[in-house]
Amino acid sequence: MHKTAPLLIQRCKTLRRRGFSLGVIVRVVHLSKTTVYGHIRDINLSPKIRNRLNQSSIRQLIAFNHKRKGKCLPGRIVPKPKEWLYDLIYLVAHFMFDGEIRSHGSVYSNRNGALINEVRILMKKAFNLEPYIYLNKETGVYKISYHCI
Repeated sequence: MHKTAPLLIQRCKTLRRRGFSLGVIVRVVHLSKTTVYGHIRDINLSPKIRNRLNQSSIRQLIAFNHKRKGKCLPGRIVPKPKEWLYDLIYLVAHFMFDGEIRSHGSVYSNRNGALINEVRILMKKAFNLEPYIYLNKETGVYKISYHCI
C-alpha cells in the first residue's frame, strides 16, 4: 500500500483514537514517524491515555538512567569538603581553567604529565576518587575525568 492510501491513513487515525502511541502506530503500519504524525497530529489523546503514556516514558527513562555510564553506584557517597583548604582551591582552579566542572562529573586536560599526576593525587586525597585517563596520541594531551562529583 502507498503511504497516502486512504485505508492506511484511516487505520492510523483509528489506532490513534483508540489511544495508541505514535511509536506503536509506526510499528503496526510500517511507515515513518513523520508520515504517521502528519496523519494523526490533529487527534488529541484523552488525559487518561496521555498520563499513561507519560508514565511509560518516565519508566523508560528511569530504566535507561540505571544503565548509563558515568553514573555513581547506588549508595556511593563522595565526601564533601568542610572548608576551603589550599588543595581544594588548587584543584578547583585547575579544573576551571584547564577543564570543566559539571553536575555529573569533572574533566581536566593538560599536556604536562606532572600536572595531570598532581591533580590525580589531590583528587584521590580529597575525594577518594580514581580517574579515567585518556591520551590523545596526535596532540599529546592527557585527559582525566571523574564522575560522581
